[in-house]
Amino acid sequence: MTDQLRQPLLVLAFICAAFTCVASSVVLTLAVTGNTNGDASFIVKLVVRIVGFGALSAISAFMLWRSRSHIQRPTDSVESPPSQWLLMIIPCAVAAAIAFPRLGATPHVEPDEWHHLNVARNLAVDGLYASGTVEEGFILFDDYDSVGPPVILPVAAAMLLAGPDLESARFVMAIYFVALAAVVFAFCAPVFGGWAAVYSSTLLIGAWGSAYLGRTLYGEVPALMFLLLALIAGRTALRSPRIWSWGLAAGAFYGLAVLSKYYLLMALWPLLGAYIWDRLSANQIRWPHMAAPATGTLAVLGSWSAIQAFAERNVSGAAEGQLSMYQHNLLFGFEGLGNTTGFLAT
Repeated sequence: MTDQLRQPLLVLAFICAAFTCVASSVVLTLAVTGNTNGDASFIVKLVVRIVGFGALSAISAFMLWRSRSHIQRPTDSVESPPSQWLLMIIPCAVAAAIAFPRLGATPHVEPDEWHHLNVARNLAVDGLYASGTVEEGFILFDDYDSVGPPVILPVAAAMLLAGPDLESARFVMAIYFVALAAVVFAFCAPVFGGWAAVYSSTLLIGAWGSAYLGRTLYGEVPALMFLLLALIAGRTALRSPRIWSWGLAAGAFYGLAVLSKYYLLMALWPLLGAYIWDRLSANQIRWPHMAAPATGTLAVLGSWSAIQAFAERNVSGAAEGQLSMYQHNLLFGFEGLGNTTGFLAT
């Protein structure tokens, strides 16, 4: 295996192994403290994961360090001319054709979407960021609500303006879907060219499940859009003398992505991989490139936590609740490997 292939695989192995080790440690802590169910066998399996993947991460890090002098420096990207930005109209038009027709009629509203709609309606009608009803009582900042203010606030605003119905709420999500198409284009075009950006954006919005998520009140589409905006701003910060301005914007967008879908906190791991690769190759990332986005992210997440604390909510308890809710994203198993392999082979 050549160095050009082996070194990225070593970075990948280190990040995946280190994530599994840390994630298993988090779940072990939840199990030991009684915040999640787990018998003795489950705890033993977690310990085995921690030891095994901890050793794998150490080995891959050592091998990567030894091969650092052979890593090739990156070449300059080919940027698209300004005229090709007009091609953004194509994926945006496709996204609009998918997202906007008959929003109130299809798809069928599932329980999770009803819950998000209930929170947005309560905010629009009663001024409370809460689930529940007047008759049954309200639950402020309900842990079960898996989407955050970047989704709920604009939907509540739309309900306030156009009425608290399904179509006005989904209209906001359709706008997010079209915006995602534009942002994917903007992310790809400066590096790969205009037509490659058209293909990338169109393939994403036409992928399995994209149309459903682009027409319903869930957080995946806004979260991905904000994450890509964060990456665009971070990439600009590397090339601009205004490091703090672009870096703060990158962090703020990432904070909005996390608030849209909390499990995007796990995106910190591939970002760590990118940082490690930069240290061993281009060596472009300096401390302001890290400090500015971190500051922006903490400002957004801290502001939302402060709002909840002002409403006399137990923020630390809520964080534990969210962590327990998403713990299944911290573990993996091999049971579905056969089904997945069979699906890909057909």
